[in-house]
This record gives sequence, C-alpha cells and structure tokens, in this order.
Amino acid sequence: GAGRLIDGRIVAVGSRLDVTATLQAVRTRDVLATVHAAGTSDSILSIFDALAAQLMIQEVSQGQRRLSELLTTKLPALRPYLAGIKKYRSGQYEAAVRDFEQAIQVDSTFVLAAIELSTALAMTGEEQGNPGVEELAWKNRNRLSSSNQLYLSLLLGPRYPAASGYADMIRSWESVIDTIPRRWEGSYFLGDLLFHWGAYVGIKEWQSLARSAFERALEADSGLAPALEHLLELALLARDSTAVRQLSRRYLRSAPLGDDVQYVRWRTAVYFRDDTGRAQVLAGRATLSASALRRILSAAQLNGVAVEDALLAANELHRRANSVRSLYFTTWYERELLFNLGRPNEGLRRSSEPPAGLSLPLDALFRVIESAYWDGDSAVAAAMVREREPSALTPLRQPARPTEAQAMDVCTVALWRLQHDDVS
Repeated sequence: GAGRLIDGRIVAVGSRLDVTATLQAVRTRDVLATVHAAGTSDSILSIFDALAAQLMIQEVSQGQRRLSELLTTKLPALRPYLAGIKKYRSGQYEAAVRDFEQAIQVDSTFVLAAIELSTALAMTGEEQGNPGVEELAWKNRNRLSSSNQLYLSLLLGPRYPAASGYADMIRSWESVIDTIPRRWEGSYFLGDLLFHWGAYVGIKEWQSLARSAFERALEADSGLAPALEHLLELALLARDSTAVRQLSRRYLRSAPLGDDVQYVRWRTAVYFRDDTGRAQVLAGRATLSASALRRILSAAQLNGVAVEDALLAANELHRRANSVRSLYFTTWYERELLFNLGRPNEGLRRSSEPPAGLSLPLDALFRVIESAYWDGDSAVAAAMVREREPSALTPLRQPARPTEAQAMDVCTVALWRLQHDDVS
C-alpha cells in the first residue's frame, strides 16, 4: 500500500562510508528526491539520521535549505518541526503550533522552530501569543545562517527588541523581497503586513499590493493556505463574486483539513446570501476550531454582516474557556460585541479580572473607552490612568522609541485627558 520506496547505495572506502538514497514513486518510478551523506563506519546511525532528515526536508519542499541551516542535529526535533511546516502551509495552524512546541521541547535552542511557532500562533488568533518564543529566537540568532538572520529580523521588526512601526516593517520587507525569491515567506509576510496595516500607514494601493504579494507567494507554493485565505478576503472586500467562488473552492481543495475550512464556508455563504449553508456551519459550531470561531467573530463585526452569528461564536468560545486566562479574553470578546450591538448595559455586566501576572497594555485603554462611550466605571478608568501617567509623561531620549506598553500608556492618558477637556 506504500506509494513510495527508498533505494539506497553504500560505498565503503576503508573506514569511510558514502551513502546515497533515492526516493521514488512506486507506480511511476519517478525520482522524487536524491540525498547524500557520508561519515565513518562507526557513525553509521548518524549517517542514516542525516539521510532521513534530508528526505523529510524534501518532503515538505524545503529542499532549498541545507540541513546545516536548520540548526538541530536531533532527528526527534527535526521531525515535528518539518511536520509543523507542512501543516502550517495546509492551514492546520493549531496542529502546527503543537508540532513546533514539541520540537522546542526536544531541542530548546532550535531557533527556526521558535520562529515558526511565533508565526503559527499568530494565525490561530491566540491572545497575546508567546513573547518568550520571540525572545528565544533572538537570543540564539547568532546560530542562524545569514539568510535566516535576515528572515528573523524582518519578522520581529528592524528595531527589535524595541517596537517597530508597521511602516518601517513594510519598507524592510520591500527592500529585500527580491533577494529571497525562492522562499514563499518573503512575499507572504509582506502581503500580510500590507493587508492588515497598509491602509493604516497611508498606503493608498494597499489592496492591489497585498494581492500581488500573495499571488507571488502562491507561485512558490501553489497550495499555501494562508495566502489563499487572504486573497479570498481581498476578493470579498472588492465584491468580486467570480474571484470569491474560485478562491473559496481552491482553498477547500488545498486545505480540506484546515482550521478555517468552516469559516471559509460561513464567509462565502454570508456573501452569497446562502442561509442554508450558513445555518449548517453554525449548527456545527461545537466542532469548529477556535481559529474559525474567532474569525467569524471578527469578520461579522468588521464587515457588519451576520452580527448575530458573532454572538453564537463568542458564546461557544466562552463555553470552551478552560482557564482564568482564556475566560478573561473570551469575556472581552463578548463585551466588545455587545457594545457594538448597542447593548452596553449587558456588555458591562460581563466582566472578568485579568489573571495575575498577565501584562495587558490594552486593558487600561479599553477601560477608558468604556468610560467615555459606554457608561463604564469612570473610577476604575481614572485609577488606571493615574497608574500610567508616570510612564506616559516621561520624555523619551532620542533616538529611543517607546515600547508597546509605553505607547499604549500615552494613548490611554491622552484619551482620558481629551475626554475631560484637559489639554495640559
């Protein structure tokens, strides 16, 4: 029942072994990959591990990266890392996260696994992500090849560990995009920045630029699920019905096990006013991935469509909350949604204190916004503002840039003062 076979050759010269392995398709005998490893006879197990690793790299289309660039000699770490790459590309972000976490557990200095874990977490919509992963990658960056060091600096921002502005990050990706043409990541992450932040930083043609970037990513990997998802969103924004049909079908073919399959079905059903298809997705919401539920919750509000479905998604996320942390965030989802639905009193009754030790720069800003617009507790907001005034009012020495927390403190204090006609 196997679809492939491995044919090998060993050449021994004295104590040195030279081993070549060829991966072939059983039915056609087409050669899928040829790899090579060498060493002394007393290291034969290491030689076979190296061969297996190279074949796995070929399996997930990472052949342009040499084994030495992956920076782990531990096959038990490499195996879940490569499995995670494959799952990420096919839209299985939550499973990819687990694979990358396993790789890091086996090899705590596996920098590339830390990088990919950070990107996979972002696609799940996981709250707060895992900043420790980025710190791990940065701490061990000198172990990376020059090309991977560049990749890391682009992902984290040119000023890391200080915060980088989105305009700076977009310019950084644009300046090097032509130097990494064989890697889908370059075009994809440029497209992702343009999609989410292009309009925010004043790029007028952000939609067409993002579309071009995602299409270039698909030229390198035609089944790249996250690129297809973003192109679908762009088609929806443009109200291009033909593209919506084509891209939704292409996504469902390319990523049948993807976390967002049911979101894609829901989104296209809403767009085409297919009430039956929409109801079928919602009827099975207990089985939807957390990622799909978060996307329904977000898309319904951002696009002003089927907002009642967002409440069902929020309730399902709340039902699944299995920790103080997840309960806190799901409660925030419900509060924001109820505010947007014009039900502020009900929203204000949904409250949950943040878990101890969880730093949330946005929390104080949200409390000020609630106080200003939704009859929230002004005493709580005022206390939070007082706590943040020392940080917000401390002048920065050039060329230092504010951290995310400092920038949020400035916004919080400034909004509070404007609301109270205090322009001092």
